[in-house]
Amino acid sequence: PLLNAVRSLAGDPPGMSRGLGLYQGDMLEAESGSVYRKLLIAVFAPRLVTRVEEQLRSGGSSDFLYEGLKAYLMLADRDHYDADFIKAWVALDWDQSLPRDLPPDQRQALGEHLQALFERHPPTARLDQRL
Repeated sequence: PLLNAVRSLAGDPPGMSRGLGLYQGDMLEAESGSVYRKLLIAVFAPRLVTRVEEQLRSGGSSDFLYEGLKAYLMLADRDHYDADFIKAWVALDWDQSLPRDLPPDQRQALGEHLQALFERHPPTARLDQRL
C-alpha cells in the first residue's frame, strides 16, 4: 500500500489550485518519483532478496533452486546481471506462492513495482555467503 500511495501521489488531479498559481504538481511528481525509487530500493528490494533466500533454504525442485540461485547471484554481480531473468524467476515464484485469492489489482501492483525496481540497475544486494 505504501508503494502504491507514493507512486500515485503526483497523479492526483490538481483541482482549483492549478488556476490560482498554486499548482506544484510538476515538482511534486519529481519528488514523489524520487521517494518511490528510494522506497523500492530500501523496502521492496530487500524483501525480494529475503524471499529468494527463503526459497533457496527451503529446498524443492533442483531446477527451480538452480534458477533461483542464478537470480540470487545476479543481484550482487553486475557482470552477470540480467534483469529480465530475475523478474521472470520472481514472477514464477509469486505464481506458485502467492495466495490464489489475492486480488488481481494487488498482483498487478506487485508486478509494476517489480518492473519499476529493475528499470534501472538496483544497488548491489548483500548476499548470505552461507547459501
